[in-house]
Amino acid sequence: MTSPSAISKYKLCPRKWAYSKKFPKMRKTTPSAALGIEVHDHKERWIKERKSPPLNTPSGRLAAVGLALTPSPGQCEAEKQIKQTIDGVFWWVKIDVHHLEPSWGVYDYKTTSNLEYAHTPASLAEDFQRIIYVENLLMYKEVSPAQVGDVLSRWIYLPTYLKRPKAHPVDWVEKASITHDRYVDVVHPIALEVENASREPEDHPRHLDACDEFGGCEFREICHSNLSTKEKRRAIFAPSHKEKIVMASALMEKIKARAAANGDGVIETTANEKPPADVPPTPSSPSVDSPEDPAKDDPPKRRGRPPGSKNKPKSGEQPPEQQVLPGIEHDVGPEPEMDSPPLPERETVIDLLDAEFQTARLVMAQTIVKLASRPDLTVSDIRDLAGALTDLRLF
Repeated sequence: MTSPSAISKYKLCPRKWAYSKKFPKMRKTTPSAALGIEVHDHKERWIKERKSPPLNTPSGRLAAVGLALTPSPGQCEAEKQIKQTIDGVFWWVKIDVHHLEPSWGVYDYKTTSNLEYAHTPASLAEDFQRIIYVENLLMYKEVSPAQVGDVLSRWIYLPTYLKRPKAHPVDWVEKASITHDRYVDVVHPIALEVENASREPEDHPRHLDACDEFGGCEFREICHSNLSTKEKRRAIFAPSHKEKIVMASALMEKIKARAAANGDGVIETTANEKPPADVPPTPSSPSVDSPEDPAKDDPPKRRGRPPGSKNKPKSGEQPPEQQVLPGIEHDVGPEPEMDSPPLPERETVIDLLDAEFQTARLVMAQTIVKLASRPDLTVSDIRDLAGALTDLRLF
């Protein structure tokens, strides 16, 4: 039996999926998951029984703002369970809300602690859960995709950190025939692989960067019992998939902010694109002896050794040209007048990466100290921490 959550778990970590099949009683329900279950219960009672959610509870307030974005009771169906086989895959799906009149639509409620992880319309178009819902509805109703036309998919995100609840809907409208093609070309091959996969955890690889996803893996203790020393270090320090996205986004924002602060525009080019032959080269910065240099009378303060030190350029030697980032046009005109101190010198990508790396080293060192203070450490654990500290010093 395969479900959208099983496929998501298999894609995240095949060994975790196998453990969940072998030890189903070890599955844990986190507080955030329990809150989501309560919200779904309030939504179901409203649509089936017209019972309003209690506004004196967090789950009731979240459900109330979400219900405003779904059809009224009598115009839709809630918690529809479908069990059927499609081309060798036995599906079990449970659709939060759906309607077939006057047009088709599927809705899904998502409680979240961070909207950064919410879908965009473009990513929702390729979401496996959405595609599986629509395809199973088509097969269950025995309707041809060409007869349905457009299908609305609305994912309703309910942030749990707001004092005043507010829903964040993400919509995607697509013809049922296109969604059917997505299922056949992309989803079905993976679903068939999951359906026929071995239930033995040792037959699957483990993804150590997924151990902390969704509140932490409940099978971590079993899975990590036979880790090698190298794998243990990787499990401790490897960032998760979401952390990699956040780190990359933060770095790009810093680069863009630095370019914007210096009045530069970033030119988007492909990796193999060459500049046209008729484009003149970017002018270099004026030399320090140029009479047109606006900064000659009042040179900006520079970091490093003062003039006259051993690093002073030799007589007859030209000062080095300013380092120019590729893809960024440099304005060599006078700096705008401002009351605030002058902007610091431009930081290259390497400088930004080095700053991020130093921060990461500090975080890793703090993690080692925190782990070393645990009272249940064994001799093997101490050796692993010592090895991790040695590796950190070599970075």
